[in-house]
Amino acid sequence: MPKVVGFVLKRSMPEALEALALAQTLSPECRFLIEKEGHHALPNPPQGIEAVGHDTFAAEVDLVVVLGGDGTLIHGASLLQERIVPILGVNLGTVGFLAEFPLDDFKDTYPK
Repeated sequence: MPKVVGFVLKRSMPEALEALALAQTLSPECRFLIEKEGHHALPNPPQGIEAVGHDTFAAEVDLVVVLGGDGTLIHGASLLQERIVPILGVNLGTVGFLAEFPLDDFKDTYPK
């Protein structure tokens, strides 16, 4: 079970915020991080979600959950240039070659 989970999400998709809230209920003991700046940052992160800089994000996450499409997944992977960290790609689009899991499977694929 990861202790620090980083989320990279396509913020224009309400499903991404719903999945983020679901993850908080599935793993209340985890620390949740998102990016503080950039295209994937949330202007007002939900309660219990820490907005941090890219260096902190990359240094502290044990798992990255990407909620979006292949472009969002590529961005998430680019944050982890110094460490090997597992990435769970949840496809919120239609094709999703890299983001392997559909949102319907998120509850079953998210590590508890």
